[in-house]
Amino acid sequence: MKKLINYILNILFPLECLGCGKNDYLLCEDCLSKIEDYNGEKVIPETVSKVLICASYKNALIKKIVHFYKYKYISDLCFPLSKLIIKKYESEFNKILNPIVVCAPLSKKRFNLRCYNQAELLSREFSEHFNYKFLPNLIAKTRHTKQQAKLNREERLLNLKDSFTVSDCDICKNQNFIIIDDIYTTGATVNEIAKVLKQNGANQIWAIVIAKD
Repeated sequence: MKKLINYILNILFPLECLGCGKNDYLLCEDCLSKIEDYNGEKVIPETVSKVLICASYKNALIKKIVHFYKYKYISDLCFPLSKLIIKKYESEFNKILNPIVVCAPLSKKRFNLRCYNQAELLSREFSEHFNYKFLPNLIAKTRHTKQQAKLNREERLLNLKDSFTVSDCDICKNQNFIIIDDIYTTGATVNEIAKVLKQNGANQIWAIVIAKD
């Protein structure tokens, strides 16, 4: 049934690369390869050891892709976007040792609206590529929060304060973690997740994001 639905959708709304318009691609390899590595303002981590940023959100194509991924509900964009994260991590010579991969969770309300967690899809592709343990439900959201994109810096920091918890405290003890998310602006999401991991005994924590706004 799913194949039939996809076939009909492809007829009604044929795939076109978001970069160049090439048929049968959401994002072709040529356009993906042209996305420049992030070389903007250096991020000084608070509760994490290192933040890896793939690209700048000022890049028009990145901005368009992320918008379609999150707000136009094109979940298959997780595949080209996860390639950016994988490439960025592969470029690191001294990788974090035996990490557990986690992602920023969605509230139940927002998940029901979108039907998928964009950070979870990226994390799954990443962890499968490196054969890392992935625990999509380790980080839970304790309350529904406003969309970060609609808030200023001060509001972002307050909006997510104490909004995350861990579902199993024992898992965190003496473990290394990689947090994967889409956009890094103030770092509120990453830092709040890292905070609860640290509170429950986590060791080293890295974060990898698609872009910095």
